[in-house]
Amino acid sequence: MIQVKPIMRKVILTALLLGLTTPVASGRQVQSPLLFGAVPQYDATRMADIWHPLLAELTKRTGIPIRFDAANSIPDFERALEKGTYDLAYMNPYHLILSNKRQGYQPVLRDTHGSLTGILVVKKGSPFTSPNQLDGQAIAYPSANALGASIMIRRDLATLYSINTRSEYVRSHTSVYLNVISGSYAAGGGVLKTFAALAPELRDQLRIIHTSQELPPHPIAIHPRVAHDIAAKLIKAFVELNHSEDGRTLLQQIPIGQLGAASLDEYSSLQKLDLRPFYQSD
Repeated sequence: MIQVKPIMRKVILTALLLGLTTPVASGRQVQSPLLFGAVPQYDATRMADIWHPLLAELTKRTGIPIRFDAANSIPDFERALEKGTYDLAYMNPYHLILSNKRQGYQPVLRDTHGSLTGILVVKKGSPFTSPNQLDGQAIAYPSANALGASIMIRRDLATLYSINTRSEYVRSHTSVYLNVISGSYAAGGGVLKTFAALAPELRDQLRIIHTSQELPPHPIAIHPRVAHDIAAKLIKAFVELNHSEDGRTLLQQIPIGQLGAASLDEYSSLQKLDLRPFYQSD
């Protein structure tokens, strides 16, 4: 008898539920490449290095052509997401809440071995050792709506520390860290995963002085216009990357430790945080 691994069983169930609960608009066919978007946490070169090989491997495994549609900035990504440009996208959890309401995006996959934790960093050797000391200072963030790196940190500075700071948006997590190292800003917002992914010689020049509460990690979500059989093939192929050394290496570049099924219920806790005062819309 064929044995189905627990993680694959959950993925198959996710695919079935997606088919049962999500309407299909046009059922986009394989002849047109699916558009995959990813929130640009890094510079353009690194984003391409992460996603092009991974999507090429998925196409090889499924026969489904997928094109990486790179966004120049996080606000550009948000605008494309709001319009439903992407067939699939890797997004932050708050993006998911909003895009589910506006476009019907459904979370199908996430890192089962990690969470999203915002951090506030300063340059090593800086006189700042606590967020309390940053009143009136300029702080760098990737964008206004980066959940862990910006929204959660700005929320904590306002509600936990009751300080006023100047927010500057520098487009990516990488840029935040480099700007803090160069001394351009007193501090910067990031997340533990992108901090850990820094080259050691850069990471060693920074010090974390605050961490936010943990949130569910970034999901991969799919637009309801994608045909159910195509969605199921892609979900299965994504998870099978866990089972080979080459596949795990591709996932670790994101970084994702272990890819598994996701559901909208896992992100419902965000609704209780009332992040609306810290979210900036166009």
